[in-house]
Amino acid sequence: MNTPQSKAKRGSLRVPRSNFPYYGQTIGIIMLDVDCTQGEGTAVIGGDTLNEAGFTRVPGDVGNASTFGFSVQYKLLRNLQINEVITRHPSERSIAAMVDAAKAFEREGARAIATTCGLFSVFQTVLANAVDIPVISSSLLQVPMVSLMIGPQRKVGIMTANSEILTDQHLAAVGIDRSVPYVLWGADQRPVEEDVWIFDELDPERRTRRLEKQMSLSAQRMMEAHPDIGAIVLECTNMPPASMAIQQATGLPVFDVISLIKWTQLGVNQQRYSGAMQHRYRDVA
Repeated sequence: MNTPQSKAKRGSLRVPRSNFPYYGQTIGIIMLDVDCTQGEGTAVIGGDTLNEAGFTRVPGDVGNASTFGFSVQYKLLRNLQINEVITRHPSERSIAAMVDAAKAFEREGARAIATTCGLFSVFQTVLANAVDIPVISSSLLQVPMVSLMIGPQRKVGIMTANSEILTDQHLAAVGIDRSVPYVLWGADQRPVEEDVWIFDELDPERRTRRLEKQMSLSAQRMMEAHPDIGAIVLECTNMPPASMAIQQATGLPVFDVISLIKWTQLGVNQQRYSGAMQHRYRDVA
C-alpha cells in the first residue's frame, strides 16, 4: 500500500538529492565505455570481428549530445566488455554497474534515464525497479505502441545490427511477443561486398552518407521480402543518423531511440503553451 511518504518519494521533479552544484540535465544516458581512437579496440559480435573504437558519433547518434536540442548527461560503464552487457544473460557485475549508474543519475537530478544500446532492453525491469524516475532501456519499447498505431494487419519492421544477437529474451523484456506482428531484419543480411558498419570511418560527413546509403538499401531489401510492413523501429542506437534516408527510401514511419528519448523528455519536462487565440469583445456604447 502506498503511504503519503512513498507517494512523495516517487517522481522526477525534485532538486538533486545530494545537493549537486549543477542541475538541468533532463535525460541521463548510460553508455558503455569505448575508446573512440582509430584502430584501437575490437569486439566479436555474431562471429564478426569489428573495430568498435575507430568511429565518429555523428549528429543523430545517441552518443552525440547535440542530437537532442535539450540537456543530456552521460555516464560510462567502465571495465566491462561488450559481450557481457548486450547478451540475453548479462553478467552480475554489468547489472550492478547499470543499477549504480541509474541511481547516480537519480541522485544528481536527472528526470529520466536512457541507454545507448537497444540490446540493453534486458535491463529494463531491474533498472525501473531500482529508481523512482522513468527508465527507457531500449528503442524496442516503442514496438508494441507502434504496432497498435498501424493495426494488426501490418507488421513492425525491427531493424537491428545482427538478427542473431537480438533474441526473444531481449524482445520479451520490453513486452514484445508473438502477439505483436513484427519482422526482425538484421543489417548483416546483405551482400558480402557491402560493409554496413562503418566503425573505421572517422570523417563525420562520409560516415553519415555511407550509413544513409547502406541502411536505406537494407530497409528496401526488408520491404521487398516483407511488403506487409507498416512502420519501422530501429533497434540500434547508431542507426538514427540514417532515419530520414530510410523513411525517404521506404515511405514508412520510422521510429528510433532519438524519437523515444524526445517523447520521454516532453513527458518529464512539460512546458506551458502559448499561441494565437480569438477573443470576442463587446461593443462599448
